[in-house]
Amino acid sequence: MSNGGRKKMETKLSLITRRSSEDRKCKFNNLMHLINEDSLRKCFYKLKKNKAPGIDNVTIEMYEQNLEGNVAELMTRMKKMSYRPTAVKRVYIPKDNGKKRPLGIPTV
Repeated sequence: MSNGGRKKMETKLSLITRRSSEDRKCKFNNLMHLINEDSLRKCFYKLKKNKAPGIDNVTIEMYEQNLEGNVAELMTRMKKMSYRPTAVKRVYIPKDNGKKRPLGIPTV
């Protein structure tokens, strides 16, 4: 993506951020046109590496072994509107008071 295209995307994202902050009832229908393989790759590298794998048992290291292929396949599914996020793994963490706190572990 050219610097002009990147700057245009950042401008749109800034506008969306500002608008959603100012108007909590504001809804967006489709933001897919703002997502591309480069942005997905950048998001991947922002993930915390020491987190437990989700319900599919795929670790960040495993996903990274075929990062380009995984990102391309994800982008294809997103463009076809066939992407469906996987379920979140639910575990319960014991608290000091004897209760349990639910914790959701998403997949990569």
